[in-house]
Amino acid sequence: MRPASASAAFPFPSVGPRRHDPAAVAAVAQALTPLQADGLRLLVKPEERRRLSRDAYDYSPVLTPKLAAAEAELVACPVTVEQVEAVAAACAQRRVPITMRGAGTGNYGQAVPLQGGVLLAMTGLRTLRSATGDRFTAEAGCRLVVIDEALAPHGVEQRLLPSTYRTATIGGFVAGGSGGSAPWVGASFGIPATCWGWRLSPWSPSPAAIN
Repeated sequence: MRPASASAAFPFPSVGPRRHDPAAVAAVAQALTPLQADGLRLLVKPEERRRLSRDAYDYSPVLTPKLAAAEAELVACPVTVEQVEAVAAACAQRRVPITMRGAGTGNYGQAVPLQGGVLLAMTGLRTLRSATGDRFTAEAGCRLVVIDEALAPHGVEQRLLPSTYRTATIGGFVAGGSGGSAPWVGASFGIPATCWGWRLSPWSPSPAAIN
């Protein structure tokens, strides 16, 4: 009996088709437009959407043709947690999918919007809120190099760092699994816990932050 192939056991997700009304994305943009006065950016130009709908997957000759057609219909660039929650609510109310994006340094296609919808680019939330000798609190778009520079005076550094740490964000690094397969309990390689707390904004018509 032949073992099942890896592709059969783990089928590659297909790009599209859209499972939402294209008009719903326009409705999301309209609902979010008032927040632009407070710094939220909404990107609709094809070249901007195309550029941000990709990460470094083009290193792979397998992923490149499979992901080439994937593209967001709207890119939202928040600068506050409240704006993240507003985007989540607007999309959930209209059943529009959201794809999260950090700095786009990953090379597995994890930040690619396979079914269109809204791409939520998190690099505008880049504040490092605190740093001590045993922990730090940072927004999702904070770059890893900024965190390490703040930790250096305490004589410590982050336990795990990618080669792209000068560009990569903490949110993308952890959410992509690079902080450990279960970084909140440190299950990867038996290391101690990497993450001790989160603030999450669920995809919900009335999102309430989960701490």
